[in-house]
Amino acid sequence: MKKRYFIPVFTVLFILNLIAAHAGRNISESVPFKWFFFNRFEKPEYGDYVMFKSQRDPKGIIPEGVPLVKRIACSGGMFIQVDEEGFKCDGKSISERTDPDNMTMYYEGIIPEGMFFAAGDHPRSYDSRLWGLINEESIIGVVHPLF
Repeated sequence: MKKRYFIPVFTVLFILNLIAAHAGRNISESVPFKWFFFNRFEKPEYGDYVMFKSQRDPKGIIPEGVPLVKRIACSGGMFIQVDEEGFKCDGKSISERTDPDNMTMYYEGIIPEGMFFAAGDHPRSYDSRLWGLINEESIIGVVHPLF
C-alpha cells in the first residue's frame, strides 16, 4: 500500500472499529479480497462472507478455533447435494470436488437451521468440502470486503 493511502485507510478502519465493526486482513487466496471489516451483531445470511472459528479439521492443518473467512454457499433450510463431481445447493453448483481423497464431506438433504456450508472462492480453498458444515455459534461476524 502506498504511503499516501495509509493515513486515510487507517482512519476509516479505526472509525469502523469504533462503530461496532472490526477491521481485518485476509492472508489467503480463498476469498477475492485482502481487507475487510466485520460486524459481530449482524445475522449471517446465504451469500454473505463470514468470519468463524475453525472446527474439526480432519487433516490437522488448522488448529480448532482459528478465525477463517468464507462465503455461505448453502444455509439452513436449503437442499444440499454432494456427489463425486461436486456440491450443489438447491440444484445450483456451488463447488467442485477438486481433491476427492481429502474432500470427504458427503451429505444429501435439507441443511438443518443454524448450519452452513462455508465455501472459499478459490478452487483449492480449505472449506466445508473438507470439514463439513459449520454451526452458527462458531460465526464471529458478517464480513464486508473493502478491497
